[in-house]
Amino acid sequence: MWLLPQSGMIMPMSLGNRSDHAATAALAGVARARRRRLKLTQRDVADLAGCSDRSVRALEQGKPTMRLDVLLRILDTLGLRLRVETGRGEIAANDEP
Repeated sequence: MWLLPQSGMIMPMSLGNRSDHAATAALAGVARARRRRLKLTQRDVADLAGCSDRSVRALEQGKPTMRLDVLLRILDTLGLRLRVETGRGEIAANDEP
């Protein structure tokens, strides 16, 4: 999985052999760092993403369950996008069943 800030900087997040907790903690850390870099409060992000500040807080605290649409809106607000790849490094969306 890669988090790609729209600025073009690539932050790889290899989740292989990591627990779900470690994966959500890594995602939480990237989102929190990006928000701080943009000098936004959790409330600012929530307002811009059209969600509750509780949702932003849950993401930054590494909550393991979150609605995907809310997660994607928050990431988009932060200028991040989620990209999923296969274990071979290929973009999963291009795989054929």
